[in-house]
Amino acid sequence: MIMKINGILKKFKQKKILIFGDSILDKYYFGNINRHSPESDIPIVDITKTEFRLGGAGNVALNIQNLGGYPILFSVLGNDIHGQEYLKLLNTNGIETNGISIFKKIRTTTKHRVISDGNHIARFDEDEIININEHIILKKFDNIISKCDIDVLLVQDYNKGLLSLNIINHIITKCKNFMIPIVVDPKKNNFFSYKFVDIFKPNLKEINDAFNSRNNQITSKSDLEFITSKLKNKINAKVIILTLSENGMCLKSEDKYYHEKTLTKDVVDVSGAGDTVISIAALSLAANLNNEIIIKISNLAAGLVCKKIGVSPILKKDLNYKSLNIS
Repeated sequence: MIMKINGILKKFKQKKILIFGDSILDKYYFGNINRHSPESDIPIVDITKTEFRLGGAGNVALNIQNLGGYPILFSVLGNDIHGQEYLKLLNTNGIETNGISIFKKIRTTTKHRVISDGNHIARFDEDEIININEHIILKKFDNIISKCDIDVLLVQDYNKGLLSLNIINHIITKCKNFMIPIVVDPKKNNFFSYKFVDIFKPNLKEINDAFNSRNNQITSKSDLEFITSKLKNKINAKVIILTLSENGMCLKSEDKYYHEKTLTKDVVDVSGAGDTVISIAALSLAANLNNEIIIKISNLAAGLVCKKIGVSPILKKDLNYKSLNIS
């Protein structure tokens, strides 16, 4: 059966997704290399343009909005110039900021990326693990959950300090009480802390690290099905979506296993592809779509954003006229 994407996108309209996670400001330096430094053998990039973009949980919010959903971003920023820039980008894009907390004693995580002649040649970060007042965060979260009709909680964990074990346990318990489905994009520190969630989406490196299996490379279908099943059982998740970079992705549910090969041959940059996948998974869950549709549309969208330089959200026009072959 051939299913048109625009019909699926209509089901995403105004689905309210609460995105709880770490915000990262991306700053891009675009330029050209025409010479090398006389001080050491390194290239000199003549910068022609700089650009700020929403990264981390903010990029997820942008993906949700571009796909027709209604994102509410719940995050923290520092009271600094990069935090102000982040807020400006959220306001410019019309993303609700009621869930944003500003703290004086933290620094807004910022990734600086240098692009020359279409190639990503360097990155330098302003980064620290933040220390926040959990009482303030949980009180604000409880207020939003009780007042807003949330369709799905999307947790975006980048190991920046917002998601402590206490906060993770609290938000999962709260959402279970309100019968709100939960999707999680994890990182190493809290990997096995997300119990009983609806969709859990690591990448291949993360799952290898979690199970200390990097010396025994997981490549075959049987290996992938085994490790996703093992993870599913360990954390009692309903569905595992495992992204495989240029090799597509797979999905393990209670009774089925799917593997989708990437549809894009000309991959330019995989940055932000995981944000697109988790965004579509959350919206699909809110729209009660089945797992086969979720993995197929996620795989298609991830391939499309990989054609772009840097962290870029999916656009509805990229998907509108595409089709899915559903068995």
